[in-house]
Amino acid sequence: MGDKKNSFFGGLILGSVFGGVLASLFTPISGQEARQKLKEKIDEIKKTDTEELKTTSKEVVDKAISSIEEGIEKIARAIEEAKKASEQKRKELGGNDNES
Repeated sequence: MGDKKNSFFGGLILGSVFGGVLASLFTPISGQEARQKLKEKIDEIKKTDTEELKTTSKEVVDKAISSIEEGIEKIARAIEEAKKASEQKRKELGGNDNES
């Protein structure tokens, strides 16, 4: 699902850039004005894209940290259960030795 989202936003950004370029080319303004507007638009897109990447990166890192924490909790529970089972088996085996 994440790939579809990234693909959609990539297409959206590419379409915006393409549309902006076409609009700039067909607008009845001077070349200098057109270049200035195009430069401003590109800078705006770069800024937006960078902010989106930061947000997406933070979300990925947060999910990874959450998954790692859950894994650590599961391992800790498994270790505790193994300790209890080991102690119980040790008592069972120790009890059998005393009865002999």
